[in-house]
Amino acid sequence: MLLVPYSCLLHEQTRDALGIRLSSSVVILDEAHNLLEALNDVHSVALSLTQLRVAWAQLCRYLDRYERALSGPSRSSLTRLLRFVKALRDAVAPPAPTGAAPPAAPAAGCAVARVNTFLADCRIDHLNLWELLAFCQRTELARKVQGFVDAADAREAADAGVAARDQRSGAGAAASASYGVIAMLRALTAADADGRVLVQHAGTAAAAGGAGADARAEPSIKYLHLNPTVHLAPIVSQARAVLLAGGTMEPREQLVDALLAGAGEAGKRRLRVHSFGHVVPPANLIGLCVRAAAAAERPLQLVAAERGKEGVLDSVARALGHVRRSTPDGLIVFVPSFAYLAIAQARWLATGALRTELGAHGPVFEEPRDASELDATLSAYARAIRGTDAAVDRRARAPADPAAAAAATADSAAARGRATLLAVVGGKMSEGINFSDELGRCVVLVGLPYPNPKDPELVERMAFLNQAAARAPRAPTSTGGTPAQRYYEGLCMRAVNQSIGRVIRHAADFAAIVLLDARYSLPRVQGKLPAWIRQSLLDVGTAAEAATAMRAFFERHAAPRGGGGE
Repeated sequence: MLLVPYSCLLHEQTRDALGIRLSSSVVILDEAHNLLEALNDVHSVALSLTQLRVAWAQLCRYLDRYERALSGPSRSSLTRLLRFVKALRDAVAPPAPTGAAPPAAPAAGCAVARVNTFLADCRIDHLNLWELLAFCQRTELARKVQGFVDAADAREAADAGVAARDQRSGAGAAASASYGVIAMLRALTAADADGRVLVQHAGTAAAAGGAGADARAEPSIKYLHLNPTVHLAPIVSQARAVLLAGGTMEPREQLVDALLAGAGEAGKRRLRVHSFGHVVPPANLIGLCVRAAAAAERPLQLVAAERGKEGVLDSVARALGHVRRSTPDGLIVFVPSFAYLAIAQARWLATGALRTELGAHGPVFEEPRDASELDATLSAYARAIRGTDAAVDRRARAPADPAAAAAATADSAAARGRATLLAVVGGKMSEGINFSDELGRCVVLVGLPYPNPKDPELVERMAFLNQAAARAPRAPTSTGGTPAQRYYEGLCMRAVNQSIGRVIRHAADFAAIVLLDARYSLPRVQGKLPAWIRQSLLDVGTAAEAATAMRAFFERHAAPRGGGGE
């Protein structure tokens, strides 16, 4: 039995290097809801402008040092590889014409092209990329160049008396530059229809508005792989059997389509789908679709254009207050993005809602952007719920205003044993972390976390899916919109299902799930939730009604904490 990461199994060259043979093997892929994205990610390649400049400098040094020792064909191949790297570098940062003033920085944006078009625009379509790739693989060029550069840098550092730690500054880009160039070279030999080349200029990420976007993002070039079926088909055809397993496989239409692509009738006969219920009995779960904070208020439809408005944020805070007051122990609130979390917190701090609606019932923690701070945040959250330092956390977070501090101290006893964690869908806390028992008595999904429809990569993926469906001779496995629309909704609902799955981790566990958005009441949305959630789902009008149902639910389950483990 071999246990390997996705990247070692899904990438053919890596499989070959590790000696993994699929013939007559049974391949089991856990967390298979990630499979198609993982296939595309493994076969996509990105290079920053810094990496391209480093790779150019390293190859130049290597050629200067060994030019006389190299054979004619090797010198020619290295020269062509330098031309390839220069073309990529100039595509990201176009040079000024000779004698002209330095060019202005390109406007923030993303240029997208098919592979053949990109190569022609860069004037390297005459290069035989397959020959270049074979040369790099045969000679193990990346390893040799990296070894040469490391040794040369060490000698120069020793001669200059530079400490090793100073010499390693910026080593990350240097260590990956040559390998990255060869990975890009391999990627650009893919079929023209299977991928796109994205040239991103500074500020593209920020313009797209993605969570955690950095306005200072470095210019880069990326080969975006779009067709996972070309790499999934060999695995399915070679293996004796392929088992895709996961706790949140819905919606699965696109995955089934990818499995059956090119498989014909024989492939369809091989496909078996089995769905099993949750180990938790239905009585241990209550799901609530909340359409509004109060009866007199407008329904909450937290679309991107509306959810950041002050009135909407105030309604969300009131709804969360109802949920917090009705929930013992730990409450996890998932919001669509770090950007939205920052906007919401700023508003709730300004209005006092963070203290009155959430903070009055225990300390409030937030998911850190820095992954290195994750463990400390989770530990503090757990300690607060288990009653060891809730009051300390509250005092640490209390406002400087003396009256507010006094109020915080007065209700510290009542706050013991409760805590709220504000987290982000798609963040570190939304997948792979268990909030069992008292750590997760309720999880709230604020809105539907649809990805940014203007994101260049998403635009290309959706366009590819529609084009592939138009060419396909067989009918899709499902109806209801175009393949791109189903993919877009699938991204959202898989993220919802993963976030929900953080609670209720064993057969004796119990929890409430609150879906805070009127759109969760729509049949097409509920149909993409797992069956074990749908069977316990109630459609309530307001957060106050949800709170009443939750209090009754938790009264039925009032018992000492714990109740088992995985």
